[in-house]
Amino acid sequence: MEQAENRRLLFGDRLQVYLPGAYQAMDAEKAGMFYPYENRPQVILEDEETGRWCTFSLLKDQGLSRGQTGDAIESVSKAVLSLYPSGLIRKPQILRRKKGDCGWFAFRTAWKKGELYNVMYVFSVDGSMMLGTLGCGAEDAEGIKGMMKILKSLEVPVTEPSYVKARRMMFS
Repeated sequence: MEQAENRRLLFGDRLQVYLPGAYQAMDAEKAGMFYPYENRPQVILEDEETGRWCTFSLLKDQGLSRGQTGDAIESVSKAVLSLYPSGLIRKPQILRRKKGDCGWFAFRTAWKKGELYNVMYVFSVDGSMMLGTLGCGAEDAEGIKGMMKILKSLEVPVTEPSYVKARRMMFS
């Protein structure tokens, strides 16, 4: 059953993404078990019913221009695949879009219910690197399809200067 998508603005409205409505913030204790290290992702969302999740981390000190996306995702994939050498499902690739390219790859990991299908991506947000993950069970074909839809929805919203907003409010 398809769920309605909700527009989400993250990181002070610097990133816009469309997610199914069931995605909510993961409980802090559960997030600590999934990411048992100090520097866990800044935003961790999940759909508890389906077991799907996504994360978003804006690495402000890590610059990323549109032209660097390919090299960046290659580097990230090499680091991840050094931990999971036989896990590669989809080689690093670039999702070309008018409003910014997204580099991504897919790999599998194990969990208590079998295998997980993980997507890791990089996306430039105001010249900084957005590093994120998406995941679901490896047998969840709808979840895998939904992950690509989420990737395609990533964008940096156009913001209008405050003086334009003020003027519009004055004459409304």
